[in-house]
Amino acid sequence: SYYYKEKNALPISMLGQKQKSNDNSDHLGAYDIQVAKGDKPEHGSLTFAFDRMVTLVRMELTAPKAATWTSVSLESDALFTTDAILNLSLDNPTLTSNKKSNSVSLTFENVETTSDNLNIIAYMMLLPVNLTGKSLVVKLADSEGNIYVSVASITNNKTDFAANSARWITADNFKLYEKPDYSWYTSSSASTYDIKTAGQFLALAKIVNGDEDALTAINSSESSVKFSGKTIYLLKDISLAAYCGIGLDSWKPISGFEGVFDGLAYTISDLYCNHSGSMGLFDELNNATIRNLTVEGEIT
Repeated sequence: SYYYKEKNALPISMLGQKQKSNDNSDHLGAYDIQVAKGDKPEHGSLTFAFDRMVTLVRMELTAPKAATWTSVSLESDALFTTDAILNLSLDNPTLTSNKKSNSVSLTFENVETTSDNLNIIAYMMLLPVNLTGKSLVVKLADSEGNIYVSVASITNNKTDFAANSARWITADNFKLYEKPDYSWYTSSSASTYDIKTAGQFLALAKIVNGDEDALTAINSSESSVKFSGKTIYLLKDISLAAYCGIGLDSWKPISGFEGVFDGLAYTISDLYCNHSGSMGLFDELNNATIRNLTVEGEIT
């Protein structure tokens, strides 16, 4: 119907892919774009040669726990084409990107694991993308809203997801990605605050660094909150493995902190910094005190 309406411009979308059970590929047909060019008829017969315009991606994901899983997404510092136009007026039809994103996702129905370390087999169609030198991160979401993060491996070692090709990726060792949790920030008038989770520490970093969403979450009209005259206590060991690491982002240091951060002899582990400029859990401090804290990780 689109062909007769638009003549030679076919709209293509990779959005809305849904897999209805584990290791089920029935949904792929709706996203399997093939183009056939017919030769001149000979003796009343016409021969077509089909070329696939997309890449089949097979994911083997080692689930971190027993759960009902709702989606998987691929994220990269490369850009995935999510919407395009297929131009059929050319001898060799081409795709022109309309919209690109750093993330593409697949929704799950009836995908469950009954114990730790069981495999989820998922399938997705992608328009061509070259991931050479780029990161590829897998995020698994469960029915409770938890998100687990892992760095993907491309098992056939071909990072150019070209048309008419298949690529297999694997991911295991998933880490719980805790969303920024601002519940510990009781009010601007409090003199002390308690932090117990990685999500709460991430929230602290965003508040001090002046993240707009963070400041909105704590109802602050300031450009940043530096905690001058305040003391923040760390009440448990926490890991930053879900937020930074090889293949993930580099940790963005907490800049301009003015209060007291008391680690109470606990440890913040899995710090990873690999970027230009200041590096560390904190960088610039302004009359601040950091005490009783062990930091473990890698700075390159």
